[in-house]
Amino acid sequence: RCDNKFYIAPGIGRGAFGPLQSVGVAGRITALASGALQPTRQGVDVVVGLDTGSGSQVAVYEPAKETAGPSATYLVRGPISSLAIGSFDDDKYPDVAVVAGGGLAILHGNAPGLPCDQTRLETVPLPFSVEHSAPGRFVAGRVGTQIAVMGGDGHVIVLGRQGTGR
Repeated sequence: RCDNKFYIAPGIGRGAFGPLQSVGVAGRITALASGALQPTRQGVDVVVGLDTGSGSQVAVYEPAKETAGPSATYLVRGPISSLAIGSFDDDKYPDVAVVAGGGLAILHGNAPGLPCDQTRLETVPLPFSVEHSAPGRFVAGRVGTQIAVMGGDGHVIVLGRQGTGR
């Protein structure tokens, strides 16, 4: 955190790792998350929250292509304090919950080959300033991954879809 690079230890099989690879980014890292954003692709994506000096952005790095630079970037309002990967909508592609500037946004996943544009970032209106988020299954009767969000006063609410879970 607060650096301009992150490191990857590539798996080489049998529980072993190869040498660390340094990946430089276009700004100061404020948040980091990793997970599979494309279920049919092998490897783990790295999602990085950045302060570029001229604004904040979310940068997505694909597996085995990290050193080539981000595959997509998304502008957000305010400093990014938290990133969380989960299935927050009705499709099969994982999403990213972004806490930035006291607000919550969802970066919706999409199918391989589709454009990665700013329209995939949906602002979630909330009546308080958000500090952090965490994905999980907190409340029975809701479908998919839920998001627990914590406000600046320590207040926590759980967001998620209603449904039968079938």
